[in-house]
Amino acid sequence: MILILILKSLSSRRFEVSPVCADLQGQILKCYQEHSGKTLLCSTIASRYLQCVNQAKQNKLRTGG
Repeated sequence: MILILILKSLSSRRFEVSPVCADLQGQILKCYQEHSGKTLLCSTIASRYLQCVNQAKQNKLRTGG
């Protein structure tokens, strides 16, 4: 019964979602399109993107968000 109440409470809430690292995401997608079949040319951007995403995850965990 308690689980049902929690689920109903969560389903009625609105969550704001904002993309993280959107600029790097755009850069990596563009790089992959421009270098089809040569994705290693995009490895620097891909690495920066992964670092950005991991940092955003850590920030969410720290802030409880």
